[in-house]
This record gives sequence, structure tokens and C-alpha cells, in this order.
Amino acid sequence: MTEKEKTPTPGRAWDNHSTYKTFEDAGVAREKLKSMWHDESIEGMEVKVRLRSDGTYLIKTRSPAPEKKTKKTKTKKKSKKKPEDNNG
Repeated sequence: MTEKEKTPTPGRAWDNHSTYKTFEDAGVAREKLKSMWHDESIEGMEVKVRLRSDGTYLIKTRSPAPEKKTKKTKTKKKSKKKPEDNNG
């Protein structure tokens, strides 16, 4: 890898919620989850439907991103140099 290329940082993890045989059933369950979160005033929850290799549909959810704490940066204090004696 070159210096300019950066390795991607992974995002928040998804949790497996439930599986369904059809996309329509999974879609209904997804909308129920969204409305439940809206009624409970939970913001930032995410939901998605994924097709698994066995032909079933998986609902995945993840919670909102935690609030990032801002780091306080300390300023470096410049040390004053003492004047040097060049009197010989």
C-alpha cells in the first residue's frame, strides 16, 4: 500500500433481528420496526433487509451512533530560552 491509501474504518455493527421467507413479509416487519421507533421517539435507528444465500430474508438493525466526545487539545507552551552570554 502506498502512503496515500488509507485503510477504511468499519462503521457501527449491524445486529440480526429476524428472518422471513418473503421480501413482502420482511418489508412489513421493517415498517413496523420503523413506526415503533418513531412512536417511542428513538432517533437514528436503522433497519435493512438482506437476501441470504438460502433464499430467506434477514432484517438487520443498528442503534444510533454514539455522540462523539470532542477532545480538548492542549496548546503547547513555548519555553523561553535564556539569552546566552557571548562575552568571551
